[in-house]
Amino acid sequence: MFIFVISFLGLLYSASCTEGGCLYEAQSFCHFETLKNLQIPSTEEELQNSCTNLTQMKECIKNSVSNCNVERAQRYSHLVSIRQSVKEAQNLLNVTTEICQEDSELHDNFVLDMRCYREVFDTDKEENLCMRYTDNVDNYIRSRLRSMLQGRADERQPFNTCLNLNQITNCIKDSVRNCTADDVVHIEEGDRLRQNLKDTQKLLNVTTEICKEDSDLHANFMADMACYQEIIDANNRDQNCRDNTNNAINFIRANIIWKVKARDDQRRSFLECLTVLFDMNCFLEKFVEKCSSRAKDTAIEIIEIGGSLEDQCPVSIRSFILELLGVLETVTGKEIHVRRLIETDSSFS
Repeated sequence: MFIFVISFLGLLYSASCTEGGCLYEAQSFCHFETLKNLQIPSTEEELQNSCTNLTQMKECIKNSVSNCNVERAQRYSHLVSIRQSVKEAQNLLNVTTEICQEDSELHDNFVLDMRCYREVFDTDKEENLCMRYTDNVDNYIRSRLRSMLQGRADERQPFNTCLNLNQITNCIKDSVRNCTADDVVHIEEGDRLRQNLKDTQKLLNVTTEICKEDSDLHANFMADMACYQEIIDANNRDQNCRDNTNNAINFIRANIIWKVKARDDQRRSFLECLTVLFDMNCFLEKFVEKCSSRAKDTAIEIIEIGGSLEDQCPVSIRSFILELLGVLETVTGKEIHVRRLIETDSSFS
């Protein structure tokens, strides 16, 4: 039933600015990684020492940013992984700063249980039980999702798929109830795992909405489910959309992108965004051609709920992309349906 959802949202995951590059350089220069590797303090003295080190590190980062080499920092600004690293580092600095504020409620609550936290962490560090538990839960969830989201669009499949989804949702709830601090730390330290879980949550959100029999999305999806499946299967077999996208990208790269006054990293960002958009637009065109009048809007709604274009089409390049798509619409005389996805903020959150 939902192989369409997986296939279509998968396009979003295929192939910030100078300030972000400066922060990244500052964090490297000031050895920010040492903050992530510190043990949880078990005494007031250890906590005070950790907070002193934090203050010194923040001052180092502040000075480094103020003396940042803009040209060098710009080399990093386009990389998704670095933008994410800077964002995570800022989050960690924020929470540790809050813990170090002696008049804060979080400080009082942390001090109350920090010896217990330390004991639990030290025990699990030796036995590694929570890490294995978390990996097993994540592998189970993803395995079940893959198996339930494949199959033919027959009459019983939607019912069976939604039953499986309900079982998986209950499993996740039970796992969350039994979650420990060690599980959370393990997830926060694993970039790939955290991104997988974030994507899984989006997928659960959209499939849950489709499974609500009284929802508009359920009714609209069911009306075109067989048509979606037929188009997805045909493309998997013939790769028409990928061929069309490659041809379009090669033309734009040769005739437009390399004539634009921009850095190489900006050009790469343009092409990455356009590749994703052209892939999706090809499917949307086929939905308009072969399915009901609502099929395209239903597909776009699923993308908006279950996916994100934030990494592939960041806000900084949206104006250029929209302008280019407008030119292409004029030249080809065809509507480019994906414009809606980058004209709204919903696809960037």
